[in-house]
Amino acid sequence: MEKKSLSIDRWPIILFVAFFIFLFFQYRLIYLYSDDYGYATLSYAVSTDKTGILGFFDYLLKHYMNWGGRVLYYSVLILGTAGGLWVIRIIEILIVFLDFWLIYRYLTNFRVSSELNKGYLFKAAFLTVLSYGLIQLNMATQSLYWYSAAITYTLPFLTFALLFYLLYADSLKELSIHRVVALCVLALVVGFSQEQYAITACFIYFVSYVIQFKSMSDRNKKYLLVIGLFLLLGSCILIFAPGNFKRSSALDADVPMMIVLVNRLRNILRLLFSRFMKYYILATIVALFFSSVKKVIRKRFIYLPFICFDLFIIAVYVKYGELADYISEFSRWRECLMYAALPVLLLHVFMLCKGKMWVFFSYLSGVICTLVMLISSELQIRTLLPFVLFGIPVIISLILEDEELRPVQYLCILALCIVCGVNLVGIYKGYSKNYTVNEINYQRLKMAAKDNQPKLVLYKNIDDAYSYVLPYMYDYMFAYQETNMKYYFGIDEETVFEWVDYQ
Repeated sequence: MEKKSLSIDRWPIILFVAFFIFLFFQYRLIYLYSDDYGYATLSYAVSTDKTGILGFFDYLLKHYMNWGGRVLYYSVLILGTAGGLWVIRIIEILIVFLDFWLIYRYLTNFRVSSELNKGYLFKAAFLTVLSYGLIQLNMATQSLYWYSAAITYTLPFLTFALLFYLLYADSLKELSIHRVVALCVLALVVGFSQEQYAITACFIYFVSYVIQFKSMSDRNKKYLLVIGLFLLLGSCILIFAPGNFKRSSALDADVPMMIVLVNRLRNILRLLFSRFMKYYILATIVALFFSSVKKVIRKRFIYLPFICFDLFIIAVYVKYGELADYISEFSRWRECLMYAALPVLLLHVFMLCKGKMWVFFSYLSGVICTLVMLISSELQIRTLLPFVLFGIPVIISLILEDEELRPVQYLCILALCIVCGVNLVGIYKGYSKNYTVNEINYQRLKMAAKDNQPKLVLYKNIDDAYSYVLPYMYDYMFAYQETNMKYYFGIDEETVFEWVDYQ
């Protein structure tokens, strides 16, 4: 019996080793794009005339004062890209791997030990690794496979998840002074990360502090308050950076604030329920639906309205491909449906996860990260990556919540296997098509510094869908990036880049 259990325990390790290998081969296909060159050469948004370590810190200071406060995590990007292509690749591989390993640890550590049967560890690991495939191409291209954005969204998730894991993994036992110091530093790092994560972390931290206040010892109350203050301090350093206000002062200057907020909320919801989020939204709805069906079977009829809502949303996605298309056939009640969808989903998760508050708080974190975009002028599909990452453990937890309806559980797992597998293979094959072109261009750019030729011929992608922005795209709208590329590779500024089709 002991040998059998040990063999089961090895499966999560085997699955995550396989996941790491997959990430290695996937990121082998990812090159530098767009702002990556600007940060690597300390020339994006602001510039410095200093060199070496002084130039590094001078650039970060100017960035903080004139462009934005995310300098702590951008320093990782700068050092990684300056170190070379494989350095930043390995950094991002490790970050994404640890993101999903932490999701798995949440699924196993915060579960009653008696529920950890011989198959649960395997299923939790398998679904965690598989759920990487819920991130669709458009989001992956703008976030995971573009290093400037990848560091901005995946590294803060790692530190955020690590902070709360270390806080609550031992059910808030007496904290030692050494652990408190380490948690204070980590809390400061989480706060000084990225606005979506910083604001969400503060909200979740202090809400959970209030909820658990009575059950804490007097010593822990003081320690946790100090940790929270460090989290708040880091968030203030980030959010109140002078550069943030300089960037936003000119935006929406002549539009009433209420109209700006309403328009932003509408745009957020349209993006959230667009075809770019279809796999994730449908996975969430299906998991909620089957969990509610289990409740109704047990005569918990309060879940019947949620079942009807789930079926309606599934039907809309089947017919239209996205809720946003359905809403675009304008009518007032359809518009109201879009505004109601997110609160209903949140209530649905809350009703199903009353006994597992960490699951609800995970989903709530994703919702808050999304709503924080109301105060930001930047709204791209990549800004919804936190919503997906925080929602993945919710989907898995709902699928694995009990073993009574095992055929239904296996049906959900099979559906996820098909959807995620097809998506992952499609993205990998797409990036593989551009690999030869990217490798030739990269080697030519490296050699151009030595050859000093007046013209350098570079190839366009075979398929631009599997790449972030390059200078020739959108009728050479981003041709200015060539300057940063020349600076990065040490190419003469007078050298002309000629982009041609690959044959």
